[in-house]
Amino acid sequence: MPLTAGTRLGAYEMIALLGSGGMGDVYRARDTRLSRDAALPAKKSTDYGVQMARGLAAAHGKGVVHRDFKPENVYLLHDGQMKILDFGLAKAIAPCGRFCGCLPGDATSLTVRAGDARTRCRADVKY
Repeated sequence: MPLTAGTRLGAYEMIALLGSGGMGDVYRARDTRLSRDAALPAKKSTDYGVQMARGLAAAHGKGVVHRDFKPENVYLLHDGQMKILDFGLAKAIAPCGRFCGCLPGDATSLTVRAGDARTRCRADVKY
């Protein structure tokens, strides 16, 4: 599926398809951090998308929903690894799947204790 102009992947904003071949598509993209154009192979952009999805899945697996996921909150490291930033609006999810209204480690969160039916969310989320 081709990317459309304006699609953002990390710091890159797709401008146009440059060409296609046996190895995939290559897009002209704008690096918004450096304010310059670059050629971005589709394979690389697919890898970035997979990394972002895995990062969100890891957070969800720890019971945390980001709630402000956008290109400005994704950082591309020099080695090609994506980092998801700014979990400031994140919410914890109770084991039942509902938002519990507290953040891990805040004053309203309760640690898990055997037999404590009042436990609403985890206080021990580690990244």
